[in-house]
This record gives sequence, C-alpha cells and structure tokens, in this order.
Amino acid sequence: MNAKRRAASLLLGVLLAACGSTPTSTPSPAATHAAPTASPAASASTTTPTAGTPATPDTVALVPDSVAVTVATSLVLRSKPEVNTASEIFKPSLSEGDQVFVVDGPVRASGYDWYDVRPLSARLPSWGWVAAASRSDEPWLVPGVATCPPTPTTFAQLTALTDGQRLACFSRVPITVRARIVRFVGSVDPGYSWVPDWFGTTGYLLVDPAATAPYSTLTASFFLVLDPAGTHPEPLPDGKVVTVTGMYDHPAAAGCTATLASPHEVLVDLCRYQFAVTSMK
Repeated sequence: MNAKRRAASLLLGVLLAACGSTPTSTPSPAATHAAPTASPAASASTTTPTAGTPATPDTVALVPDSVAVTVATSLVLRSKPEVNTASEIFKPSLSEGDQVFVVDGPVRASGYDWYDVRPLSARLPSWGWVAAASRSDEPWLVPGVATCPPTPTTFAQLTALTDGQRLACFSRVPITVRARIVRFVGSVDPGYSWVPDWFGTTGYLLVDPAATAPYSTLTASFFLVLDPAGTHPEPLPDGKVVTVTGMYDHPAAAGCTATLASPHEVLVDLCRYQFAVTSMK
C-alpha cells in the first residue's frame, strides 16, 4: 500500500517533494507545539508496540476528520495498522506534542487500536498508522486542536502546506493565489482511472508566477485539477499568469475514487488533498 499510495499521489499531480507532501522517511524540519506532558507509562511508546494482551477497545475517543495530539515521547508511524515485517516503520517517529489529522480508524490489530493519520508538521512523514494507546490503556494519542498557518495568499505558501494542514486547517476553504499555467512536459502513468474523472490530470501544471522553464523539473508545482462546474477561460491560457481560486477537500472528493488497473485496488481519499480550482481568471 505504501508504494501504491506514493504512485497514486504523483499521478494526481502533487509534485511537492520539497514541501513534504509525499510519504517519505526523510522529512524536513517543522514547527513545534505545546501539549500535555506524557506520564512515565506513556513513554513506553518509544519502543515499537508488540503483540500481547489486547487493550479495551475505544479507550481513546478519536474519530475520523478530527485533530489529535501525541502525549508520548515517541510514537511509531507504520505503513499498515499492524505489527509485523510487512508494516514498514516510517522515520522519524511522532514526538510529544505533534499534531495529526485523523483520516480513518480505529482498526483493531496486534492488540492495538490503530488510526490512519496525516501529521501537520512538515518534518514528519506525510501519513502513517499509529497505535492510540498502550495495551494497559495508557493513551499515546488524544483529541487536540490544530495550530494552523495563515490562509495562503501566495503560490509558495500554498505549496508549503502539508496534507495534514490541508484537511485540518483548510478543508473546503476558498484560497486565492496567482500562478502560471503551463503544459506538463513528461509522461503520466495511464494505469489509473478516476471518478469523477476531472480529478485526474488536465495535462497542465500550476507553477509559481515567477517560475521559468523547464517546468517539468519544478518540485513546487501542481497538476491542474479543474472543477468543470467552476468558471475558467477556454482555451486555457497556456504560459500565462492567472488568478486561481480553489480549495482542498472539495465536496466532490467525498465520493472520489482512484482505481489502480493492476491489481484492482481502489484508493478513496487521495482527492481530498488536491487543490481543486473552481475559478480562474
């Protein structure tokens, strides 16, 4: 799932390796946040959880589409909600006070309740599964409140947002920036199909308005995701600087799927992280 999620994210057009938007085990530095002090028992999460007597389910009140904060000194992020060699450990681990956006869970496995999360900090991997509490019910992850950056007003600020910030701070919030629209030079993997199909690439990139060629090598860029119900010029103004308004977690993303041709795996959350343009002028 780890490699497939990386490949699907690239196809969707989030070319933000420099900004930490794709899963990585070598994230860049990020801001800090104050959180409740972890108790000595909570620090047991500094080691990878191992199988044992299951904890009582639902001991930590976490729900999807909410923010949580780490109250352990170190909390392991994994590629799968289980403890075994097939579940890759991402580095670095969550530290005490790190904030995450909860996408899904809980999933009960290996004696733990696991949650699929998106860290808000750019120094961390962009996604992973975490165990919310120890086998003795000592919480490692508790409900929290997001510390958000200001609403982006420039393209650089827009591309700097992590996946966690996109959903925790700017879900369905209109954002307006200036950008240059250019044709994408390169190949796009045709092995995916999207519903709705407009979440797939249009063949154009949005890049910084001051950017110069070659556009295909730019990391701080997006594939243009264009809402057909929005307003935009026809034909698209190739090479021109435009003002775009769009949003993350577009309402249509709730029913969006990305199907990998082989194997036939359906990914259901990737469209939420895309900047869907609703207006261009």
